[in-house]
Amino acid sequence: MQWAKQALLYALVIAAAAGCASKPETTEIEPPKTEVLSAKDYYDLAKRLAQSEDYAGAIENYTEGLTLEPENPDFYEGRAQAYYAQSKYTEALADYTKAIQLKPSNSAFYAGRAQLFAKQGNDDSALADYKKIIELSPQEASAYAAAASIALKKKDYDTAIEYYQKAIDYEKDSTALAQYKANIAQAYSARAESALNAGDTELAAASYKQAAQNDSNELQHAKGLASVYAKQAEEALERGDTESAIKYYEQAVKLEKGDMSSDIDKQVVKEDQSYSATLANLYAQKGAKALSNVKYDSDRDVDAKRYYDRAENYVKNGNYRGAAEEYIAAINIEPQDYFESLQNLEGAIYNYTKAAELEKTFVSVPPKLYALRGSLYQTIADYPETYSKNKQNWDSKLDKFYREHKSEDLVASSPTSISNTGNTGKVVPPQRYNAEAALEQSRVYRDRSIEDYAAAARLDPKYASLATDLYYKRGKRNYDTENYYSAIEDFTEALS
Repeated sequence: MQWAKQALLYALVIAAAAGCASKPETTEIEPPKTEVLSAKDYYDLAKRLAQSEDYAGAIENYTEGLTLEPENPDFYEGRAQAYYAQSKYTEALADYTKAIQLKPSNSAFYAGRAQLFAKQGNDDSALADYKKIIELSPQEASAYAAAASIALKKKDYDTAIEYYQKAIDYEKDSTALAQYKANIAQAYSARAESALNAGDTELAAASYKQAAQNDSNELQHAKGLASVYAKQAEEALERGDTESAIKYYEQAVKLEKGDMSSDIDKQVVKEDQSYSATLANLYAQKGAKALSNVKYDSDRDVDAKRYYDRAENYVKNGNYRGAAEEYIAAINIEPQDYFESLQNLEGAIYNYTKAAELEKTFVSVPPKLYALRGSLYQTIADYPETYSKNKQNWDSKLDKFYREHKSEDLVASSPTSISNTGNTGKVVPPQRYNAEAALEQSRVYRDRSIEDYAAAARLDPKYASLATDLYYKRGKRNYDTENYYSAIEDFTEALS
């Protein structure tokens, strides 16, 4: 019985299933909807494609966007950038120009076109666009820098310097600021080279100094400045202006020796020329000239004439050290020439000393020169007692002195100084006779005589006995006047 119930249930299930299969349900499929993109959608998609370097796809979408918004300048700018990336400069230029026409107040459009003009070598048009950016955005540092770079390329150095300075004034970013300073230094340096080639040494020197002030790497500008000073020195020599030549070479030497605190603190190394040697030569030449002005009596002493002629030949050959020896041998100083001769001897020693300081192997002060001046100091130390007996003649000599020297060449007189001041080149006029001043002068000149003989002794031992004797005599005078400390110092020097 149970079995029959199960069979009937199974039959019913089969019948029901057959009935469902005979009436299938049908479902309709709707066709896909077409998505409509906006201009913004095309713009955003184009930007993403450009960022992924699919410039063709970017151009296609910018173009589609323009069909919807044909007056939108941003689409032209974006497509211009994509064209530029594909090196399609003609198309890029057209789009940048269209963008500018649609929105002439947008400086970014001018920047893109200026970059394109520069890429094509059209510097004038690029510069015009950068100037337009400056007009629209007067504090846009990058526009000034870009305009300056084009001006520098066109060798318009003044304009380049002007624009770089504006970029420096307005730039806030430290990295960009450092770059602009390096750029303006380059512009100053280029202007200096141009000025030097044109013979304008003053502008060249000023430009190199400005370059150095803006560039942390000053060496190349220091070299340039040294060459300018050397050029100015050469020009001065051509004019016969030795003093100016020395002044300019001194500036070059300061650079050469790394001693340019007033301008540049960098050492300059010259491979092809030593300004020091050239300057030393000029100083030695001046020293020899000063010695040649010291009187000698050719009529009375035939040997003096021979020494003098040999000295002149040495000068012609540039052997100023040898000339000094011969001039010294020829010198014969008369009483009426004491002070004039002293002035020349001081000038000679000063200039030979300067030469020796610059080039120790080039020239040195002859010890005989110190001894000669020491001897003259010693003579003059006793001379006031002599000329006091003939005051009228002494005053006549002073009158002549003032007639021969211009007031601007004189410095104030003092009881202890009546000769050339050496390092300034100015002359201290002798005082009119005064007994007290004469005694003071006598003491000063005795001290100077000792110093000169000591200097000669350091260079040549044969002068040691003279220096010793003078130290001893001064020590005895100090002892007699109860100036014991000074006496001890002098006696100690005599013993050494």
